[in-house]
Amino acid sequence: MNRQKGQALVEFALLVPLLFTMCFAMIYGGMMFMDYLQYNNAARAVSRTISLTADEAQRKNIASDFENNNSQYIKPLTKIYKASPINVTFPGNDVKVAITLSLSEEANLPRILEAVNFPPKNLKTIEIIMPLEKSTDSE
Repeated sequence: MNRQKGQALVEFALLVPLLFTMCFAMIYGGMMFMDYLQYNNAARAVSRTISLTADEAQRKNIASDFENNNSQYIKPLTKIYKASPINVTFPGNDVKVAITLSLSEEANLPRILEAVNFPPKNLKTIEIIMPLEKSTDSE
């Protein structure tokens, strides 16, 4: 009977690092997904704002602010990922916003997650394409 208590303790000691790794991975995975959604919503909001703006100079000003991270739209909550580069282009009669997300140096990840190479260094590039609205000004 006493030998079984020792066996349970050894099994527990072997499984605890795995359980902690899984818990940290779930927490940071959720935070990673939250950052991705935040940047996705920012790209969608700025492309919509640009598409509804009639003045060409004002469109370029909004795009420039967004590319330089001076925009009201980019406010990541966890700062695990940073947006770089951010590109706003005007192909044809559309506005295209592309954001590449890379792991931030400020992330302060637990060493146990770095050992298993999680979270990924780069996420899928976010691309939003929206048609430019025609001006409703009367000529």
